[in-house]
Amino acid sequence: MCLTGTSTSTQQNQTADQTAFAPWVAQAGQSLYGNASSYAAANPYKQYTGPTSSAVTGAQTSATNALTNNATTSNANTVNAANTVNSVASSINPNETVQSLMNPYVSATLKPTLDNLATAEGQTQQGNAAAATMAGAYGGTGQGVQAALNGQMYGQNVAGATANAYNSAYNSAQT
Repeated sequence: MCLTGTSTSTQQNQTADQTAFAPWVAQAGQSLYGNASSYAAANPYKQYTGPTSSAVTGAQTSATNALTNNATTSNANTVNAANTVNSVASSINPNETVQSLMNPYVSATLKPTLDNLATAEGQTQQGNAAAATMAGAYGGTGQGVQAALNGQMYGQNVAGATANAYNSAYNSAQT
């Protein structure tokens, strides 16, 4: 083990302030940190500044032109294919982001859900305070722990609801 105490009876007597790492652990940590620091100094981070998207290639332009030019002299399937390619090609905006395609009303549709979660969390906290009062433990550590756990669950519920709403909006924007 990494702690100075090697048996459970020794560890039970230790407090958080008395816990120390074994010397070999500290030495290994310093060695790893030294190696990482020297590597970082020898190889500084270089931020990528190149393009993040590519322009339409010559092959893509040639294919689009071939379909467009052959559409008037070919069969109905070629005409339909050319119309589809033209529709897709004309709708591509290389500067557009998925964020710009997302529904701007996501936050408005998410607000009632977040309001309901906040109301439920407040009611739970009030119920816990009332129970602690009835038990003569209002403001005690038990109530504090319960309040912290309720707050954590509330945060997880808000994060989950928000993530689901934006995930749905993002997936819809991609299509």
